[in-house]
Amino acid sequence: MYELGVLGLKIPAKLMRMRGIGSEWCFSFNEGLKPLELLEYGFSPENTEIKFVLNPIFSKKLALVFNTNEVVGVFGKEYLVDNHARKMAIKRF
Repeated sequence: MYELGVLGLKIPAKLMRMRGIGSEWCFSFNEGLKPLELLEYGFSPENTEIKFVLNPIFSKKLALVFNTNEVVGVFGKEYLVDNHARKMAIKRF
């Protein structure tokens, strides 16, 4: 489900900086498969704060009601530019 972009991960800021992940909202279409490496080795105390999130694009189709006002995937210009540069560098190798 992660690879299809249906499920995502919300990574704590500390873990995000430590592992070089660009956004706390991780889906396959913006961060690739790198965040899944965090779950590969089981759950350590730092990984227990990772949350699974549903891509909001599916909420209407599934008639879901959310109990939060937090917006998923608020990406600033700096993140978008850096993420594009990272993806272009990966494609060249």
